[in-house]
Amino acid sequence: MPELAQLYQRYKDSASFAMVYVDEAHAQDEWPIGNHLNDLPNVARQPRTTEARLEVMHQQVLPFLRVNAPGLLPSFSSFSGLGDKEFDDLAGMSSLAWLLDPPELHLFEDVYAPWPLRFWIVQNGILKYIASPKNGQFSVEELEGRLRDALA
Repeated sequence: MPELAQLYQRYKDSASFAMVYVDEAHAQDEWPIGNHLNDLPNVARQPRTTEARLEVMHQQVLPFLRVNAPGLLPSFSSFSGLGDKEFDDLAGMSSLAWLLDPPELHLFEDVYAPWPLRFWIVQNGILKYIASPKNGQFSVEELEGRLRDALA
């Protein structure tokens, strides 16, 4: 995650970035991805409603980003009403767009197959690049090279 935050910082003035939160990769009622690799605890169950997904984001995803990639934290005005105010000091920290795929519909998930993680470069409405994992990982260097080429 720190590498993505650095990529965002380098190119945020030249390109628009968005993060889309789709199915939770660490849910206990499904196969958890990479839980042994980080400090993010499993959630009890896969969120089945938008409200539940926002709660998981507030309770687990945002604390993880705060420690591991604070440059990717969203503006928190959209997360108001979710309980405690522990993130108020970071409000508006990033202009990075965060979108949420409603679990009731799975529109983004069904069309783009992003789970658990995927990167795209879209230029003038045309999909220019879809990153595919190699050996279970993504190359941020390859992504940056493709982004640099698209911006040239």
